[in-house]
Amino acid sequence: MAKALITGGGSGIGAAIARRLAEQGHQVVVADFNTETGSQVALSVQGEFEQIDVANEAAWTDLAARHGDVDMLFLNAGTTTLPHTELVADNPDSPPTPLSNVSLADYRRVSAVNIDGVVLGTMAFLPQMIQRGSGQIVATASVAGLVPFPQEPIYALTKHAVVGFVRSMGAAVEPYGVRINAICPGFVQTNLLTDETLSVIRAFGLPVIDAGRVAEAAEKVITSDTNGALWFVNGESPIGVHVPKDPDLI
Repeated sequence: MAKALITGGGSGIGAAIARRLAEQGHQVVVADFNTETGSQVALSVQGEFEQIDVANEAAWTDLAARHGDVDMLFLNAGTTTLPHTELVADNPDSPPTPLSNVSLADYRRVSAVNIDGVVLGTMAFLPQMIQRGSGQIVATASVAGLVPFPQEPIYALTKHAVVGFVRSMGAAVEPYGVRINAICPGFVQTNLLTDETLSVIRAFGLPVIDAGRVAEAAEKVITSDTNGALWFVNGESPIGVHVPKDPDLI
């Protein structure tokens, strides 16, 4: 039985991963900023709960000190710039211009959770994994980290950053027996999507997948031998590794 720690584990994708791992007999630690929902999920999987602000370096240091025996670290906590209402303009005659609805505080908040939450988590737990010669890190990125996403350019920026970090770190940690991979889901039915947004997405014919499907992808990742890979999951398409076309630099 392995021990897994999941950030953003109190809802959505994180909760689905926690339940799936618990069903497989793994020990689960649910880490979330929201004490109420995080505690509920932890109780439902007979696991532990840890309250954390993933953008806080000291909080990560404390968490790693208490759970240094973690075998699998799921860096899943994430947020968006806006509640996706930019997908359609409230006033078609006067739509918002790019970034006009995004404040500096929005930018810093999203970057802190989506980027710092991955980098700081990796920095906190990686030394112990290297010392043991084993461990897995799985970051939740997005399809928005693989393709342009004009509706949420700041969100896309953060997910492209996660993709670049994971691809680069894969080769760096492999000699130490550690693996790091990313999951890149499309639109997922979570509390980040409003009912209005969901109806717009479906009107465009885009699939909205259940969080359990992403948890299925997570299980495939941890049972694979990939390192620095980007696992794509969307609609009914088979879950598999996305292979970017690298430029010819020579």
